[in-house]
Amino acid sequence: MTDMYLDPQRQAIASTPGLFLLSPRANRKFVTGEKSRVGNGTTMSIIAVILFLLAVAIAYFVGGGIVRADEAARSGITTNAILTDGYSSTSNKGLTSYYIDYEFKIAGQIYNRHVLIDSSLYDRVSIGDTVSINYLPSDPDISVLTGDDKDDTERTQNIVILAVFLPTCLIIGATILWVDGKNRRLSGGQLLLGQIISAQGRSGTRGAFRVTVEYGFTTPYGQQLTKKQSNNRPDLRKTPLPAAGTPAVVLYVDDKFYRLM
Repeated sequence: MTDMYLDPQRQAIASTPGLFLLSPRANRKFVTGEKSRVGNGTTMSIIAVILFLLAVAIAYFVGGGIVRADEAARSGITTNAILTDGYSSTSNKGLTSYYIDYEFKIAGQIYNRHVLIDSSLYDRVSIGDTVSINYLPSDPDISVLTGDDKDDTERTQNIVILAVFLPTCLIIGATILWVDGKNRRLSGGQLLLGQIISAQGRSGTRGAFRVTVEYGFTTPYGQQLTKKQSNNRPDLRKTPLPAAGTPAVVLYVDDKFYRLM
């Protein structure tokens, strides 16, 4: 058992009558000494790693696919392929996508390709028709429609996927690590007893209830600090909000970095 669990100041603060926690689910165990740090570092790190791995996968498969398809379009060998199948699919939002399958033979081996196309090409071709393609001689599995049958619908879709999901995964992953870093730094701070100055609640969407409190406390150096902080507390929707003077607890690192627990 570490010294933190036996800290008399922590025990005194945690046992303060009527102590208000703005984020009880996230902070109660830290305040009582059951946890040694704020937040869940292991879970956050795992999520960040998953997002970074997903970003790598998107870059490799989607981005790499675009590069290889562009190489086939630019310098591949032209041949004919037979259209073997085609169908359309309509989403719940009413958006219709069009697909065709074609096959071609190189050195006695048959290669198949499933392609997203636009409606104009879909309406023009039929199963059994011949379409013009370019394929990579080093990897015939990479092929694209060309000539009069050229269609960039799939390429455009892949660019959109790359542009949306790659930075999203990277930004969210980096944000998670940034928040976890702040939590690690906060965990090295000290708990101080403060009090609520005022509290207000506001209903939001989907049952949310945003509680904003103004609180004040005295730093270890005798300076009085006040700040406002908010959190979603639907459990307080039908109960009285903390009155002025209600004891609260602040996790303090320095005069610019602290948090109401």
